[in-house]
Amino acid sequence: MQPIFIESQHNQMIKHIQKLERRAYREKAQEFLLEGERLIQDALSADAPISCILLSNTFHLSQAGQTFLQNISIKGLTIYVIADNIFDKVANTQTPQGILAVAKMPQMAQQDLLNGTNNFFLYLDCVSDPGNMGTILRTADAAGVAGVFLSKGCVDVYNDKTVRSTMGALFHVPIVQVDDAEALFLQFKQNGIQLLSGDLSAQHVYYDADMSGGLCIAVGNEAEGISQLVRDYTALPVKIIMPGLAESLNVAVAAGILMFEAVKQRALKK
Repeated sequence: MQPIFIESQHNQMIKHIQKLERRAYREKAQEFLLEGERLIQDALSADAPISCILLSNTFHLSQAGQTFLQNISIKGLTIYVIADNIFDKVANTQTPQGILAVAKMPQMAQQDLLNGTNNFFLYLDCVSDPGNMGTILRTADAAGVAGVFLSKGCVDVYNDKTVRSTMGALFHVPIVQVDDAEALFLQFKQNGIQLLSGDLSAQHVYYDADMSGGLCIAVGNEAEGISQLVRDYTALPVKIIMPGLAESLNVAVAAGILMFEAVKQRALKK
């Protein structure tokens, strides 16, 4: 398919790209932006639903651009080539590589996720920092988590900072936005999934908890910790021992420690 050239900032596709910077528009369109060759290659390798790809004119004419186009030619994607001055306005990075993609938001039903064979989950309770969100999702991908549930109040996983910090994990780990957390926790009970939460005030140390069965690890907001609702449904609150002077751990670090304790226990059980 021949590229479509865009030389006007008033082009409808350019307007669409600019609107996708707003969360409300992303949610309405069910699309989001990817920026950078590596991230887009990861998305394509994972068969993520890509709507179109946009290249700056300079990248299009480069050897890297031509190689990229050859590699994706069999996918039949719509390619737009944009004048450099316009591309720089729609890119989110300070030194853009010259490649963007519009991707459709992956769809995963809550019940479908719970019905799967992997019963190891993560629940994020109002995690608000894009960098933390991205690191947690990347760690969840590495730990083999079946899916991640996001409470209301979490940072948008499809904003540009979060998308970049996930380094492609968005396309490997199913993510579900939770409308009714209490209903989800009741489903956990029905499906034999224990809710375990990190809590500084807990009496039990995390490695003493049995994480070898159905499990959902909950971590909370950077400043406030887990909510009262999560506390109410937690089967076992656990703490991470900190012999140093720090009063708390970064939420992404804490989530990683808990997830990989579960990985260890589940591996030993096999």
